[in-house]
Amino acid sequence: MGVLPAEPLLGGVSRQPDPVRLPSQVEESINMLPDVAIGLTKRASQDIIKEIAEADSEITEDSFTQFFEDSEGNKYFMRIEDTTGGKKSVRIWDLDRDDETDVNTPVGGPATEGYFGLPSGVKPKDAFRTATSADTTFITNNTVETAEGLIFPVTTVDTTAGFFVKIEQANSDYTATINWSSSTHPAGNSETVTYTSPAASSNNRGPNKIARELRTLFVATTIAADSALTLTVDEGVLIVRLQDSSSSYYLETKVEEDPVGNEKGFTAINREVSELTDLPTVWRHGDYPIKITGTSETDFVQYYVGFTATDPSATDTTVARGTWAETLYYTNNVPPPTQTSSSLPARLIIDKSDWTAARGYAFLLEHEDADGDLYNGRTVGDTDIAPDPSYFGNTINDVFFYKNRLGFLSDENVILSELGEPYNFWTTTVLDVLETDPIDISADSAQVNVLKRAVSYDNNLIVFSKDAQFQMAGVPSPTASALSHLASYESDTDVKPVTSARAILFASPDTDDSSRVMEFQAIDTNIFTADDVTLHIPKYIEGRLAGMVAHTASRTTLCWTGRTDAGELYINNTLHQGAEKVQNAWHKWSLNSSAIDLNHIMGAHFFDDEIYVTLRNTSDDSIVITKIDNSPALYEPMLDYRYRLDFRREDTDLTITPSGSNYEFDYPYCSDSNFPKVVRHDPVTGETEEIDVISVVGTTVTTAEASNFSVGMVPEYSWKPSRPVLKDQNGKPLLHVINNLELQSAWVYHSNTHRYEAVLSSVGRDTTSDPMIATEGATSQYNVVAIETDAYETKVGAVYRDLDLEFTSHNIYPATFVNLEWHVEAGSYKG
Repeated sequence: MGVLPAEPLLGGVSRQPDPVRLPSQVEESINMLPDVAIGLTKRASQDIIKEIAEADSEITEDSFTQFFEDSEGNKYFMRIEDTTGGKKSVRIWDLDRDDETDVNTPVGGPATEGYFGLPSGVKPKDAFRTATSADTTFITNNTVETAEGLIFPVTTVDTTAGFFVKIEQANSDYTATINWSSSTHPAGNSETVTYTSPAASSNNRGPNKIARELRTLFVATTIAADSALTLTVDEGVLIVRLQDSSSSYYLETKVEEDPVGNEKGFTAINREVSELTDLPTVWRHGDYPIKITGTSETDFVQYYVGFTATDPSATDTTVARGTWAETLYYTNNVPPPTQTSSSLPARLIIDKSDWTAARGYAFLLEHEDADGDLYNGRTVGDTDIAPDPSYFGNTINDVFFYKNRLGFLSDENVILSELGEPYNFWTTTVLDVLETDPIDISADSAQVNVLKRAVSYDNNLIVFSKDAQFQMAGVPSPTASALSHLASYESDTDVKPVTSARAILFASPDTDDSSRVMEFQAIDTNIFTADDVTLHIPKYIEGRLAGMVAHTASRTTLCWTGRTDAGELYINNTLHQGAEKVQNAWHKWSLNSSAIDLNHIMGAHFFDDEIYVTLRNTSDDSIVITKIDNSPALYEPMLDYRYRLDFRREDTDLTITPSGSNYEFDYPYCSDSNFPKVVRHDPVTGETEEIDVISVVGTTVTTAEASNFSVGMVPEYSWKPSRPVLKDQNGKPLLHVINNLELQSAWVYHSNTHRYEAVLSSVGRDTTSDPMIATEGATSQYNVVAIETDAYETKVGAVYRDLDLEFTSHNIYPATFVNLEWHVEAGSYKG
């Protein structure tokens, strides 16, 4: 008889042909965990965190759902829905409290709710995207195009022009002209006056004298009879204001000649000047901006300035001293078009002023706050010198945070907010480019690439379109950042990529009934490659992936599909030694209850080492949120870890009533064909014992005990070994003898195990079950049942090609499988 070397059972599932599998890989693994420290062990229990009835949730298979955590560590479950049919947009449950919390829309509520309306046929889970930082979550609807702000119709005119006597020239003519139209002069009118300044020896002279005399001359013309015009003089400035009933009326001032000769001593001020120093320190408070056109010395940089009086009590009729500051262009009290917050991502924040013990904190969902629009609009320039963000008129496909900036993906662009200012996507000055300015860059590609997903990786931002990947490297900069093309891999952008310990994992379409997962990572500076980490499990992930989450500390990735008939999580565990990946183990956890239809996994999330899962009952749309404690300590063999029981309820959670000499209670996760387990456990002594279930009728359980117990369901823990492959001394499979290799027995080395069964079937034989039960008197962690570490032989007696062997452990007690050793008939092959 020959012995094939024992191998640790840590390689996970492989669906490749036997000769090319790794010795550590198995055919199937359900509800097990390949832990590199102890072996292939049972996963932890699945505990009920919250049950939400269908009438309370408004959740369907197409709802968007998400877990998140606030700055105080409170955990929440959120669902987002289409409001077109009358559902409330956002509903939130604090997972540590009994009641649903409140989501209020105190300002602009109807508009905010309207933002969550979807076109016919669009699913909420495909339309909504979120980004959370501390106590703030942004929610985007990728079907909504960002809209321009409303331009209110202007039916009146209110504008200002003037003359600035900056330098006096004695014995000189100052000729000024006012052109205007008004209701008095609808066809237009023009008045020109000339004042000759006094001699240099005069005591009554100066810029203000000239301005006053020009006003006197103008008042003596037809201007006096036009009530639409007002003329004011202060500090050498003659200010002309036109107010009338039609926005089509106009006002213009002109000077015929500058007496000083340098075109700076006497100027007309309209809507443009070449330099800021051309403007006086006295003007009308709050008047329309004036454009600075620039000079050759300033590279003709253009910008707008507005005037603010020093006196805080000034109104728009006040002419006074003040200052000019950069502002945005507008005319007749109407600024240029800007964005409306109601078409941008909604903000969800925790209301720390509103808390109750039953539901915890309330939330505010808003596009506006008490000061108006949530997002800033344009504050300087116009559409030419301060262009609109590129998301204007487009949908926002994803929202994210990156290095203290809020980010949007829209069309082919990445748009990042001003540094530290998530509500501002506009430049704050056109006179300089600041490193804190917003950033708006497009993908560097010859093909059209609509950007769909963004994720941070290794201090860079990686962005996905359907067919390509791009990178914004390092610290974002409005002067230096670029969105460079990295690679061209097809991805399923409905699934958000996740970062693992060393790479980005993303979904890639395979077929309609199966999925692949790709590992995208840098192999050199700006050189990335993607490897198919599911290559060895073709068709194993059944259905199209619906989501992924990764946990770096435990090197674990969870994947789930859109199937509504399975309730399975696909798990990938990895381990690196240096640059080498020594573990890439796929397996699955079946989290459904066979007694009721909890067959749809809608989402999963890691809160530290705890895995939270959303399970939907496909019969009535009720929701069960469960928790699996995946902390390493739970699997330590020397610790008194708890027995394995899913959907556990304590006796204190049940309504227990006498039934003759027994007691009965309702437990909705069982059926008369699928009995639950009733268990008494002493956390002090570690003693655990099962209590007999007398009967189950429907969901009514009868037992002899009235208190001090837990009830739950035992999942099917099982794994199938790969069939052994004989190899020569160089490790090459001996293909010519494999099919006829006679397998005598399989030795399983187990640790801290109570019981398991080896279920064997082969051609021409009935299926048999060979139980391993720990020897009485063995070291026990549970005091009532035996727990042992040993090896157990299962007689096989089958030819390789006919073998089907499975190990199961359908009980509440621990079981860990370390490795498997095959004994083969030495005469059945030739070396």
